[in-house]
Amino acid sequence: MHSNKMQWLFPTPLMEFDLTHLTDATIVDALMGIQPSFNNVVHGVRGAKNPMELPELAPMYAAFQDCVNVYSHEIGLVANRITSSWVNILRKGGSVDIHRHHESVISGAFYPQVRPNSASLIFVSPLDSYRMMDSTRPRFSGRGSPYLNNAHHVSAETGKLVLFPSWLQHYVPQNDSELRITVSFNTQFV
Repeated sequence: MHSNKMQWLFPTPLMEFDLTHLTDATIVDALMGIQPSFNNVVHGVRGAKNPMELPELAPMYAAFQDCVNVYSHEIGLVANRITSSWVNILRKGGSVDIHRHHESVISGAFYPQVRPNSASLIFVSPLDSYRMMDSTRPRFSGRGSPYLNNAHHVSAETGKLVLFPSWLQHYVPQNDSELRITVSFNTQFV
């Protein structure tokens, strides 16, 4: 028998960066000081002000932009710039409903402070709805592999930045920690 070559089609690029140097008290205090608002996706607190407008956070956004540049280069995109941002604060029992970021190219989630047992960021496979009766799916076969997964969990860790395509659906299940702060942002092509 001749060997066959396996090909993986349509990969989804997710990139993580360690930005623990951006987790000092000045940044956390500035984020916690943003006036709260609420929306129908976040079951917790959504900041009412765009954190990009706070001068003390300028170094954080410069670092985010550097990471966006690396990500864009790695996957072959033209330059992107950060155009909008917000902060979500989840306490115990908080969550974020499944959603994606319309009118954006790259989205980011940064964790300036999370406590133990904070909920993961969960990405949903865009192929899930097309694999209707795939008998190799974990719920049918009990096996696991990257091909069979329909969701990917990324742990929330202080100092972690996660970049992903904005079209990728994601959510945060019920949070089990006392505090989970996320700074999120979207980009547009330059």
